[in-house]
Amino acid sequence: MKIILIVIDTLRSDHLSCYGYKRRTSPNIDGIASDGIVFRNFRAQCHWTIPTFTSIFTGLYPINHKMTWMNALGEIARAPDQLDAEIPLLPELLCDAGFLTAAVDNLINFHHNPNWFVRGYRYYLNASAGSGHGCALLKADEVNKLLLPWVEQHASEDFFLHVHYWDPHLPFNQPAPYDSMFIDEGEEGYEIITAATGEKYVRWCGRHADFDDEARRHVSLYDGEISYVDAKIGELVELLREKGIYDDTLILITADHGEIMFELPRKGHHSIYEPLLRVPLIVKLPNEKPAVQASDALAQQIDIMPTILDIAGVKPPVRMDGRSLLPVIKGEADSVRDVLYHVGNRLCGVRCRAIRDERWKLIVNYVGYEWSQPATYSKLWEEVPERELYDLERDPEELRNLAYENREKAAELETQLAKWIDGQVGNYLNDPILRRY
Repeated sequence: MKIILIVIDTLRSDHLSCYGYKRRTSPNIDGIASDGIVFRNFRAQCHWTIPTFTSIFTGLYPINHKMTWMNALGEIARAPDQLDAEIPLLPELLCDAGFLTAAVDNLINFHHNPNWFVRGYRYYLNASAGSGHGCALLKADEVNKLLLPWVEQHASEDFFLHVHYWDPHLPFNQPAPYDSMFIDEGEEGYEIITAATGEKYVRWCGRHADFDDEARRHVSLYDGEISYVDAKIGELVELLREKGIYDDTLILITADHGEIMFELPRKGHHSIYEPLLRVPLIVKLPNEKPAVQASDALAQQIDIMPTILDIAGVKPPVRMDGRSLLPVIKGEADSVRDVLYHVGNRLCGVRCRAIRDERWKLIVNYVGYEWSQPATYSKLWEEVPERELYDLERDPEELRNLAYENREKAAELETQLAKWIDGQVGNYLNDPILRRY
């Protein structure tokens, strides 16, 4: 059995055609999805790379693995520098179980050298080692230059392979024709809807009033990046078929976080709104079809590790927050959890947490607690509400904050969130230092 975990950086699921996007951005990923199952309500834990990748490989919430800094520089005060060596990682467990382990990745190049991202690998192929450029500049063809020869050489062995593509992360640096393939479409490639506020909205992109030439170009370049990385995944699939191992391979495709298009005043990935959390999970089983091709079960990145271990028949560690999705894949269950939890920070530095169920989402912004408060952000601090409540069923764009209109629901979810956090770290509400987790 072979296992390939593909993580595509900064990929919103709603810009994949297999998730209903109007443009055909992902024909090769769509092909894998047609052989597997698509999780339509899959969400990231956080909106930054380090916490989310750590959750993927530990099966733990950030509150428990404690790698909670919000960027590559490790800027949250008093946060640990490295992951606790006693926390087992997915590649370590699979290596112990006899799998040949490999990664094509470059997260070790981050400023603080997060060494846990190389633990457990027999082969760590650093795709930007010695290149002198930042991690996010790595292009998919550079990844495949290392990836495809490795697969060809080890096709006869049982392996676990982690592949990290950076496209479609900024800056947009894809080659032709992917740098222009959607540019001239105008509004043809978009779906215009009426949002909960009554205003026209470009579905999965932002307000129609903000959708000028610059905005359309930005989204078109983002979609072109997706098509570029999709083509490179197609090269991998072609090689797997050529070697006769595609059917025998467990393939999972996901992302670390999404990206803001024009839903908020500033593009990028900050805060914990749905465009940042809505990421794909596609699972293709080895040598069998799933019982269903799509699931609406609430699931998160912490569920990836237990799912892989379950399918591979490997004993899980004693502590994992995640749950195996195999019962859903096999049609034995419709859900694995009732609520999801998220952690993040706003652009101005305000920390935030969220809890959501199938309909409601509450964001709590800890306005009074900070690890830094630059004077230039003082006005932004004043604009942050303490609570945000959204009815995702009627308002998936999160445009109407109902926290002060539906106080009962907001209080119910905040109590549940506070109890959960207190159960993880203990005495949370009385010790603001613990909020760093």
